[in-house]
Amino acid sequence: MSAAETHIQLDSLTKFQIFEGLDPEQIQPFAERFRLLETGANETILKEGEPGESLFLLLEGEVEVTQALTMQMVRKPEIDGREKAIIRLEAEQHPFFGEMSMFTEQDTRTATIRSVIKCRLAEIHRDDFFAVIKEQPDIGIVTLENIARVLVGRLKKTNNDVIKLTTALAIILEK
Repeated sequence: MSAAETHIQLDSLTKFQIFEGLDPEQIQPFAERFRLLETGANETILKEGEPGESLFLLLEGEVEVTQALTMQMVRKPEIDGREKAIIRLEAEQHPFFGEMSMFTEQDTRTATIRSVIKCRLAEIHRDDFFAVIKEQPDIGIVTLENIARVLVGRLKKTNNDVIKLTTALAIILEK
């Protein structure tokens, strides 16, 4: 990944769910702290299990989110490297990712994210993000509510997926 030279267009940030309900002027303090990055096709942006302290916005391009099929076992030092594609995200959807690492110190990434095609991203570090929230709590509350809403939606989907998988496994084991 390389750093991009251009500035973020404020009106493009208003389309991201994280900034829903905020005016461009209210988003400006965040925009000033984002770092722009560019990737080529098939580059790893985030790697599952690695430390993370930042959130990303996908401004241009398409990414694929994958997760390891197995968990690393303490007794088995060799790691099964197979992954399952979870979802593809396109810039037109205005996705953000990496947000879970913003809320706990020394957290690790829960998925791998790779560029499918050339991408342009905006990254904000945890310290910069929370500095804005502390400086402007009214804007911070709206932003945190937006992130919480997205996380709750993702958690509900994950819970439904686990129930379906558990049910399917139970049916298979009954036979």
